[in-house]
Amino acid sequence: MAANWKTLWAKRKKVWKIFRNPWQRARFRYHRQSQKPLLKNTVLLESYAGSSISGNVYYLLLELFQKPEYAHLSLFVASSRQAQAHVCAELRYAGLQQIPVVPIHSRRYCRLLARAEYLVNNATFPTYLIKRKGQIYLNTWHGTPLKTLGRDIRNAPNELGNTQRNFLMADYLLYPNRFTFEIMRRAYMLDSLYHGQYVLSGYPRNAVFFQPELRRRIRMACGFEGKQIYAYLPTWRGTLRRRDPAAADRIANLLAQLDRTLPENTLVFTKLHNLDRGSVPFAQFQRVKPFPEDYETYAFLAATDCLITDYSSVLFDFAVTGRPILLYCEDAAEYAAARGMYLHLEDFPFPRAETPEALCALIQQCPAPAYQEAMRPYTERQDADAAARLCRLVFGDGVAEGMERIDGDAYGSGKEQVLLFAGSLQKNGITAALQSLLSLIDREKREVILLFHARGVEKNKSAIMQFSAWNYMVIQGAKVLSYWDLFCRAVYFYGNREPWWVQKSFERVYRREIDRLFPGCTFSAEIHYSGYEREIMQLFSRMKGKKLIYLHSNLAAEAKQKGNLHLPSVETAYRCFDRLVAIREGMQKELLYPQAAKKLALAHNPIDAAEIRRCALLPLRFDPDTESTLSQEALQAQLKRPGIHRFISIARFSPEKRLDRLIEAFERVCRTTPDCFLILIGGYGPAYGEVCKQAEQSACAAKIAILRSLGNVFPILAACDTFVLSSDYEGLPVTILESLVLKKTVLATEIEGPRAFLSQGYGVLTPKTVSGLAAAMKDAADGKLPDMRTFDPEAFNRQALQEWEALFAES
Repeated sequence: MAANWKTLWAKRKKVWKIFRNPWQRARFRYHRQSQKPLLKNTVLLESYAGSSISGNVYYLLLELFQKPEYAHLSLFVASSRQAQAHVCAELRYAGLQQIPVVPIHSRRYCRLLARAEYLVNNATFPTYLIKRKGQIYLNTWHGTPLKTLGRDIRNAPNELGNTQRNFLMADYLLYPNRFTFEIMRRAYMLDSLYHGQYVLSGYPRNAVFFQPELRRRIRMACGFEGKQIYAYLPTWRGTLRRRDPAAADRIANLLAQLDRTLPENTLVFTKLHNLDRGSVPFAQFQRVKPFPEDYETYAFLAATDCLITDYSSVLFDFAVTGRPILLYCEDAAEYAAARGMYLHLEDFPFPRAETPEALCALIQQCPAPAYQEAMRPYTERQDADAAARLCRLVFGDGVAEGMERIDGDAYGSGKEQVLLFAGSLQKNGITAALQSLLSLIDREKREVILLFHARGVEKNKSAIMQFSAWNYMVIQGAKVLSYWDLFCRAVYFYGNREPWWVQKSFERVYRREIDRLFPGCTFSAEIHYSGYEREIMQLFSRMKGKKLIYLHSNLAAEAKQKGNLHLPSVETAYRCFDRLVAIREGMQKELLYPQAAKKLALAHNPIDAAEIRRCALLPLRFDPDTESTLSQEALQAQLKRPGIHRFISIARFSPEKRLDRLIEAFERVCRTTPDCFLILIGGYGPAYGEVCKQAEQSACAAKIAILRSLGNVFPILAACDTFVLSSDYEGLPVTILESLVLKKTVLATEIEGPRAFLSQGYGVLTPKTVSGLAAAMKDAADGKLPDMRTFDPEAFNRQALQEWEALFAES
């Protein structure tokens, strides 16, 4: 116990970091304010994470401020601390300087976010927002998508969590056309989860394009008479986590060339992302200027003569004007490959340039526009009254004239929904088993929604694309806590103590977390499929559906050897979950807490034999992150060598896999049977370096290949003769089943996991010794093993799927 408290004391620096970080402090402030009553007739408006007050939110603010019917509302504008001066300047220009500007994460902001009756945003509120009963949330979003969003972003499909969560909390989701409506529902997987109202109506920000007097006034104030004014609005090239310096440099170079080349009567005004503004030396330019800060972006855009952009949704808005639009896309192929596009640039009726020289030529020609008919599906709902209609719907009498309202429930599947935590999607047996399971279950009976941590899958985010047929939710942000809750977590997770007051705190914290992560969602069952993560054990324990946790391995042995399990959390799961799902017979002997045996249910992992056979026929191809002691070409040559008996083991590089024992056994085999080769493939694990070192120092080093992180192992497995499992303990490795599908001989140490299955005649069991393993491997190489029973994957799957269905039966 003293050691536990020592660990707790060692974490004091981590706690201090929490107190220093504004976002972290805001979580605690928000929690305190969320205990207080709502502030009636109070509106908090936020635009682009507080970087400005512009776009749809700005024009809604104008409507609410100027119309007498909304005089009873108290209006507040949120701003980031860095942009506060800029936001104040925008408000002064509009005559709105008396509206308070509230820094995001400040005490006042947390008070308003937790208690304002109305919340308005065109992007997302912070991850600690939990919309309360009585709050009304309008999310307008900020454009018709040309580039991909949400799950469709190829290089960041795991970063949608907070956006999806904001949408699910919203009472109203505004979309300017049916194209956007369809894309957003699919990209953020809202069907069956969203219970608010979709509103299809014009964007408030586009009303300025129908105000010729405003255009004339701005042009006169800026001295634009007799000049051609171009607006350049390039797309942000970074992600939620990082900017792209190379893209910023390209923009700076382009603007420098435009400044040198353009005629004297031509000006180009540029609107850059906040993080890129400092990369362009505007002070050095004569004809290239930044957008003026004392005009709202769209108000100034309405005063320009031509738009230059690349992949920005602004082109759909500007198309309302009928004025020229030019596309500058020097990295079109690269951008489309990395980010993805919903529409092909070739399909747009706009002149397009791919070099600075070509763009300069287009600007000087300024071709007459001819796109009105082609853009009509995107622009037909736009008019001058969009803001007035939307304010009447949300803040007024609820009348929705001139707009289309659609209930989110209209897109429900009618099926029961099952939430399944998928883990980190590493290249391992658990992920492979999950892929097989999802490919074979009956999707008409229930809808499975996957869950994972945004950071947990960061290294394996490409694997998300392998689950493209399934909807998912992503955990982003952190729990909303009180300081007392933080102390209780430390006592439990670091002190391993669970007095009644800790239990009471946890009950509050995780029920609050359920509301934060799954707003408005109801699940008939929650499945902790990976079976390890303690936070998911705690979270699912408090959810209302049937709770199941999979046991993929011998947890008692893992706890003893690795010490990587939080035993109080495992005990909570065993106590609170309805079913402990064993993937093979005999696991009742391995339970950490034997008293939970009555909750044990058997459900083998099915195997997608057709997909395995298909992948085995594909050419061998390393992934970008694959590490190998042989090049791809050398390995291919080795697999084609005649007269060689090839052994293969597929397992993570972890001590219990005993790859050291396998290498020693292989060395013994080579002494008498030299025409052998050993291939070790793993996804991850702490023993990787040691295994590589042992193989490198082996007398048989030239006959051993080691690969780490390979997505499709089946071309290699198909070219091998014998699969070898050398572990100290296991569940029932899916690699054994995969090997049998490809008709490979299987050798395994005689341990509880494979014993019951292989003893049916599917493989050979050996003692857990070097000599025992070596003897079986030598017999395999010499062709002395008896014939094995043929594995029938179809029959195996029928049984496995019956077991899966039984998990959901009434107990």
